[in-house]
This record gives sequence, structure tokens and C-alpha cells, in this order.
Amino acid sequence: MTKLFRFRAADFSDGRNTTPAVVAALAELSPSGGAKLVFEQGIYHFDTDGARERFCAVSNNNCGVKQIVFLLERMRNLTVDGGGSVFVFHGKAFPFAAVACKGLTLENIVFDRALPPVAELRFRDLTDDGFFMEIDRAKTPYRVENGDIVFPREGWELRSDERMMPLHRIEPFGVQYLFTAHCRDQRKNLPAPICDVSAEEADGGIRFRYLSGTPSGLRMREGEHGLTIVEGGRDLDVIWLCDSEDTTVRNITVRRGCGMGVIAQTCENIEIDRFRTDSAYHGAAFSLTADALHFVNCNGLIEIHDCLIENTMDDAVNVHGIYTELESAEKGALRVRLKHHEQKGVNVYRAGDRLHLIDPASMEIVSEFRVSETAFDGDGLTAIRIAGEFLFGEAAARAGCFVENPGRMPDVHVWKNRFFHFPNLRISGGGKLLIEDNGMECGCSALTVTDLAQYWFESGRVRDLVFRRNRMKDCNALGGSAFIRVSVSGFRDAETPKIHGRVEISDNTFHGVTNAAIRMAGVRNPILRGNRADAEKLLIDGTESVFGDGLQ
Repeated sequence: MTKLFRFRAADFSDGRNTTPAVVAALAELSPSGGAKLVFEQGIYHFDTDGARERFCAVSNNNCGVKQIVFLLERMRNLTVDGGGSVFVFHGKAFPFAAVACKGLTLENIVFDRALPPVAELRFRDLTDDGFFMEIDRAKTPYRVENGDIVFPREGWELRSDERMMPLHRIEPFGVQYLFTAHCRDQRKNLPAPICDVSAEEADGGIRFRYLSGTPSGLRMREGEHGLTIVEGGRDLDVIWLCDSEDTTVRNITVRRGCGMGVIAQTCENIEIDRFRTDSAYHGAAFSLTADALHFVNCNGLIEIHDCLIENTMDDAVNVHGIYTELESAEKGALRVRLKHHEQKGVNVYRAGDRLHLIDPASMEIVSEFRVSETAFDGDGLTAIRIAGEFLFGEAAARAGCFVENPGRMPDVHVWKNRFFHFPNLRISGGGKLLIEDNGMECGCSALTVTDLAQYWFESGRVRDLVFRRNRMKDCNALGGSAFIRVSVSGFRDAETPKIHGRVEISDNTFHGVTNAAIRMAGVRNPILRGNRADAEKLLIDGTESVFGDGLQ
């Protein structure tokens, strides 16, 4: 029998913290039994008082101890129905975390934050020694202290002498990175270009004066909009799913989010139905400071349909695996390490998995073996014991090779969605990938397919991809190389190894092509037919060509 908990809007209409009531309800649940949390339509506020703490290794985000409102662990057949309510999160309250759950449904919720995660700025008079930015103090509280900017948050402060502030220009289709400003000369692990500045209070905003370094090629016009992240850029994702099965996310809207909308890692079977981002509610340029939907080493089927995703600061959808690097190989045993700092703590190997060993120079699969057991240190190192012998290529197991888990690559179906204003689709992997009947109007590429064996260490060789009946407009307005880009990172087009299998691009429309409609390299079996474009530029392995009846 399903256990039911009801939350009355009138009980929380005075703005009181709803977190203790939610945590108390979850504490009464039996992990094995079904339950439903139903919220009467209204506005509910959540802060960290009463939240549960848990260390979370969130892939492609900032890991650490989170203060979680809805912490779901090993739950079965649980539904959280917001009833169309607005959930407003305060301070460092982390909304949803689901670990090792099965049959979870999250539906009918509007997510918001009490304070914006970014400060929206307006540039005024760029000079040789600095620049001036107008900031609306009512929307984004701030003060200046001893040349540093201090952004008061709820219960804490963010100081420019403690964290880098990336500055961006807001373009019609998204954002363009300008440089990273810092108010103190601390040059450890800084992104480039870096410009150290001193801040001064001025009428209606802040004047920044260069202390060292000058952003090269900086061009800003009076009245032009920009922004900087003022709260954890990837600290407070909206929904985190880990090691969970059969999850449904339905009719969810995000107005403000500090990080990703949905980040799922090592999960199986996920449906995303009517997920929306809505920055317009606050008159803001952006809703999320990272990807809307992100999937890491998942399997089964991922379905994404009837969504509206716009005005995010990174990908609309990203699907990929993880490369680890081989440190040592002895008979029957390997030691592999996660390479990117945002992957540390993510365990992507299980007993029974069949893994590939890949030569980084050629990206060829040189060995295959089955895992009998693993030992993960909780950080980035995994000891793997091989079941029996290498299936082939034992001699190729040498330090520096990449290890990939091809069995943790989902089938993906993306259909009848709309993607606007910057976000693109970055979908790769060895499952069956079908992207159809979507509308896309993005400043960057509409679709990026690549194997990122550098920096991000995201695996993504494609076995079978179909991209059909999609409508694209102005999808390289920010200088992207093509509306559709298929590649292997680190290789010139003409030298790209043929690691991708079948890629079919058919019956799509391309409007506003300024560079190329399709740029493709590293594909063994490309199929292009029935596509229509207002500029017929097509590049295959770096050579301009027409393929079959391709672009019309």
C-alpha cells in the first residue's frame, strides 16, 4: 500500500522553512515500500536548517558535502508531486539527491532560488586602464571592500579575493567568454586569459582598474550586457541522480539554478518529460549556470521529449562516458585513475563489466577484458582485477592508455523538443542514438558529436546515430564551425581516425548557415540525404564536398 504525505500550502504561506517537514516525512518511509509526497499548489521555501548532510561526488560538477533537502537513498517507488508549486531554495540548500533509488518520479515542480546565481551587468566606458560596469544592487546585492567585491549571500559571502570571476558578454544567442577577473594576485590554477583588477565603488556600479595583465582583444561597447557568476557555478545542481533505475522527471521548470538542471551518473532508464527552463520570469538572461540535462556512464534508455530548454550557460543535453588512464598493468590486475578533477569520486566500473583499452595516439581499441572485481579508493584510483585473461591484445596494456566502459552507454531518444539561445546537444556513445523532430536556434552548433580524450576525458565514440527531421536556425552565429559537428578531439579533420560508426543525417533543414551546415570527420559510415539548407557547404574529413543527394 502506498504511503501518502500531504503538505498544505496554508501551513507554509508565511514563508517558513519547509525543510524540517520534508526531512521528517522522508524519515518515516520504508525504503522497500511505495510512498507519495504531495504538495498543495503554493509557494514553499527551503533552507539548510534541518537539511541532511551527505558527501556527494557529482560528476562534472563540484563534489563535497551538500546540505540536501530531499535526500532519497535506496527508495523504491517514491513519487514527489509538487502540484505545480514553486519551491524556493535559500543559501546553500541542495534541492534533490537520489542515490540507489528505483522507480522514482519527480513531477509538477517549479524550482527557483531566492537570489540570482549570476550578476547581470551593463558595460560602460572601456578605457586603457580598466572598465566600468553598472550593477543593479536591488537584484544583486554587493559591496566593495579594499579593492575587492563582496557579494552577500544567505548566511555567507562570496569574495572576489577568494574566487575567480569569469566575465562574459551576453550575445543574442548566448554568452561569449571574455576573461577572468580577479581582485588579488593569486595565480594558482587560473584559467586564461587572467586579468588582476582592483574594484572601486562608483555611481551605479563598479569601476575596475587593471593591476596586472590586460585582457587581449577585449572589445566592449557602451550599453552592452555581460554577467559574472556570483554563487557556486556548479555547487548546487537542481536534481542529482546516482546509481538509480527507472527514474521519471516530469513537468519540471527551473527559473534559477546554480549548476545543472539534471545530472545523472551510473543510472539506468531515465525519462525526461516536459522539462523547461524559464529565465524570463525574473527578466534574467540565464536560468542555469551549467548544462540543463547531463548524463554520465548511464545505460538502458534515456528519453527526452516535449522539453523547452533555453538560456542555459552550457549544453542543453550532454551524454557521455568517462575515460580513465592506465597507471600500471600486472598479470591479472590493472590500476586506473580518473583524470579530470570534476570526476574524482565517480566510480564507473563494476564486476562483470567488459572494458576497452584504447591507444591515445590512434584512439584504436587495442585490448578488451572482463572485470572480476574492483577496489575504488573514493577519490580517483581504481584497482581492477581481470576475470581470466585479456580477450585480445594483452601486450598493449601499458601506462598512458585510456580505459573505457562501453557497456555503460545508453540508448538515447530525443524528440519534439525546442532548444534556444546558446544550448547545444552534445550526445555521444555506443548505444542507439535517435534525435528527431526538434527545433533548434542556438548560437553554437546544434549537435556536437565528439570523443573528448583530452581535458574533460569524456568518452563518446558513436556506433549508430540518426539525426532526422530537425529544424535548425542560426546555429553557428557565435562562430561555431558548423551546425552539426562530428569529430575526434585532438586530431585534424583529414587525419582523424575512423572511430565513429554509422552517422545518418537526413531530412533536416538548415537556415542562416554562415560557415558550414555539416562538418564531419572520423566517421566510417556517413549517410546524408534529403537535407535542405540556404548554404550548401559540407565538409567531410576536411574536404569540401557534396555527399550523395545531401544538401539541397
